[in-house]
Amino acid sequence: MTAASQVLKKLDEAWPRGGEADEAAARELSLFAVNHGELHRQRITPIIDNLNRKVKRGVYDHSKALKLWGYAADDAAQRYGKEIGGGGQPGPTVGGFNKATRMRAAQHIQDHYDDAIAAHPH
Repeated sequence: MTAASQVLKKLDEAWPRGGEADEAAARELSLFAVNHGELHRQRITPIIDNLNRKVKRGVYDHSKALKLWGYAADDAAQRYGKEIGGGGQPGPTVGGFNKATRMRAAQHIQDHYDDAIAAHPH
């Protein structure tokens, strides 16, 4: 193994994989999302309203609701990247956050707003 390939191997081991969630980044992104007033008004409130309508109709599915929270996490990642700067993760990212990290943030956001969804069964 050449010296250059050894360096590349060490760098590859040090960088997080595109498929792994960075828990600290997910927590930061979710906190950014729940505390961003414009994001709350434009994205989160409509999601809560939509899910409450589904509860009233009896078609609410807690696992499918995560997809909607994923849209909020994606939007938060874009805003985070513009306002604060990207997280610098390798691979396909939005605002510097890979897909797994954004979906983990969506779970945190869903947990945060769980009480806002009217008495849903899950």
